[in-house]
Amino acid sequence: MTAYFISLVRKYTRFEELTTPMLYEFVDKVVIHEAVWSEATETQKRKGTRSQRIDVFLKYIGNFNTPDNRTPEEIKAERDDEDRKARFRGYKRKYNRKRPLRSLPAKQWPNSSRMPKTPYNTE
Repeated sequence: MTAYFISLVRKYTRFEELTTPMLYEFVDKVVIHEAVWSEATETQKRKGTRSQRIDVFLKYIGNFNTPDNRTPEEIKAERDDEDRKARFRGYKRKYNRKRPLRSLPAKQWPNSSRMPKTPYNTE
């Protein structure tokens, strides 16, 4: 078995394009796990960032896990970026709660006679 896998690796050492037959020769199965939200609660299931684990099982090897080759600086930069995005999402949620709903009829809006024509206000 190991000799066959090594011959496969040698066969596809240099390739220009990943093709379907190549995948069929290497991949045994792919397991896609349920998605997880970082800030999910019982009431709000879809909150925060969504992540999903995918396991790729190669023939003759099994589950193939790639090592995390990121430097500590890269990991810190990613965390800082995620924190910045989370703060921005919080700001947007707070802003959207304060503004009036656009789905209301124009007559319920204050000063509706002076409102510009929009897809929501066609009167």
